[in-house]
Amino acid sequence: MNRCIEVVQNFDLIDKVFGEVEISDEFRKLDIDYNEMNICEQAEIIAFMLTDNYKEKEEGWGIYYGPYSVCSTQNGDRVEIPSIDQITKEVVDYWKVRAEGVISPILISRYSDLVIEFSKLGDNKIVDY
Repeated sequence: MNRCIEVVQNFDLIDKVFGEVEISDEFRKLDIDYNEMNICEQAEIIAFMLTDNYKEKEEGWGIYYGPYSVCSTQNGDRVEIPSIDQITKEVVDYWKVRAEGVISPILISRYSDLVIEFSKLGDNKIVDY
């Protein structure tokens, strides 16, 4: 089992309220190079890195979620973390499987909501939920 899934599984099994930030904090402790992660690990990191109720609707993605961080390069190019380009159909499909495989209502809600919101974009416009 990969370390990212283990982190989420630990939260799935506890009997207390927790938030996405707490999961994100645990991911940071793993000190894993994102570029060396497989798609499952990347999808887990992205799921808990996204900002919900994103305030910058005009500059954002036009959905409830947005990047955790936005900055500009010296050339003035916008850099988003995570990038919308990282959220592929494969990532959304992974979140759908995860929503069906966890027991915590908090995690079910997070993964399900990500599937619904990101299915509004691109080729994922129709969701069976």
